[in-house]
Amino acid sequence: MLRGSLAAVSVFLCLLYPSILASQWSNQLKPCSANGLGQVRFLLSKVQDLEWLDCRLYTPTMEDYQQNCPSSTLSCFAAETNVLIAEWTTATLLKKRTLVSILGHLASRFNQTEGSECHQCEFHKEEEAKMFLNTLSSVLERMNFEHCKSSR
Repeated sequence: MLRGSLAAVSVFLCLLYPSILASQWSNQLKPCSANGLGQVRFLLSKVQDLEWLDCRLYTPTMEDYQQNCPSSTLSCFAAETNVLIAEWTTATLLKKRTLVSILGHLASRFNQTEGSECHQCEFHKEEEAKMFLNTLSSVLERMNFEHCKSSR
């Protein structure tokens, strides 16, 4: 009887395991990044020390993200984060490519066609670095809430 029970458990696990793997794999494809959010918070902690640089960056809004334009919104944030980090290079320890790569990767996770209602980066309002980073943080928090199981 023990053999029968072990066999039944083995069969059950063999049937269950692929669905667990599929679930984990699909979560990896979802656009979420706690690491990116942590890096944005790190940059926010440096803003006060670097305000003298007076960076102004094209800043998409939460509405841009929510209105069928998440990919272009995140792509713009990636491009402008690249500009910000280049201007802060001597003052920050953050690896330049890490956050920019994360944002670019997240932008590519959205399977959509963006229509003419999505603005190019240069059409967004220019904001100070602190406002830019706060908005980016809010967008990443929203995205993580919508797409990441661990953030709920």
